[in-house]
Amino acid sequence: DVVVETEGYVVRRLPAPGLVSPIQITGVLPEGPSKANSEVRKAAITWLRSDLPLKNRHLAYHGFGLAGPPPMGTVLRSWRQDSPGDEADIVALLDVTAPTTFVARESWHPRWHAYVDGLEVPVRRVTPDFPAVDVPAGRHVLQFRFERPWWAHASYLMWPLVSIGAWLALRLLSRRAERKRI
Repeated sequence: DVVVETEGYVVRRLPAPGLVSPIQITGVLPEGPSKANSEVRKAAITWLRSDLPLKNRHLAYHGFGLAGPPPMGTVLRSWRQDSPGDEADIVALLDVTAPTTFVARESWHPRWHAYVDGLEVPVRRVTPDFPAVDVPAGRHVLQFRFERPWWAHASYLMWPLVSIGAWLALRLLSRRAERKRI
């Protein structure tokens, strides 16, 4: 469905079968950066304009794996949860009859980590910029966790410290000015 269309842009609503779902990787995008007017961006837009997204046929970014067989698995249940500490952000219970690629419909970022039955597995980057994971046959628990580095957590503590430091500096300066006046 076309939601909004302008001279230069088209915003479409694509049907999504769920937060996590099985997909088939049908090809690989060209090597190179994915900036405006690059071959990577042109190939991704060509894919997006086709009917492949509606059929769960995706392309892998260069360096994130090769094409694979059709999906042979189902998602029994998937959900998103708040993840304080080491808990997963996205969880899915899977029943897989043959090796299958599963995608999480969440923006791809290099800090996404994936775990199958608690063991870390490589995260693939697939069109239109989602994280995906190859899962072997069997019943599995798939977890995606966005892992921030320690300095990102520490930077949240810096803002109160900056405010307190500024308050102390102003107080010290006002006391010095008061002493000079006396």
